[in-house]
Amino acid sequence: MKFLRIGKLSFAKAALSVFLLCLSSWVSAQNEPQMQHMMEMMQKAQACMAKIPPEQLDAMANQARQMEAEIKQLCAAGKRSEAQNRGIKYGLELSQSSVAKEMRKCSKMMSGAMAHMGSSIMPGMGFPDSRELENKHICDSY
Repeated sequence: MKFLRIGKLSFAKAALSVFLLCLSSWVSAQNEPQMQHMMEMMQKAQACMAKIPPEQLDAMANQARQMEAEIKQLCAAGKRSEAQNRGIKYGLELSQSSVAKEMRKCSKMMSGAMAHMGSSIMPGMGFPDSRELENKHICDSY
């Protein structure tokens, strides 16, 4: 699906890059203890993401690209219901994978670093939650 496309970067590097970009705009406004805490949390999150084997992240990204192509094809063929069902099934499978579980654990560390800034930029790592999907159809994303 579109939200999983990461180009040539591994998901861990892409997530960390986004986090660092967001962090840079807030760093100047933080006092020293908060900055130190954020850096420690960021290092823990980075270490956590580094534990995920790159080949597993690459496999996840490849599978997402294949699923996106399949869903686009179903949508183009007018099989909206089938595309929606396939997307939901894939999302559930993905959410239960060990890689996704580990990524959520790591993202909580990153969001913990952002908590002192009142931001919720990292909690879902770009994955929509069920509330966001209730009133949307997967084919409308293409």
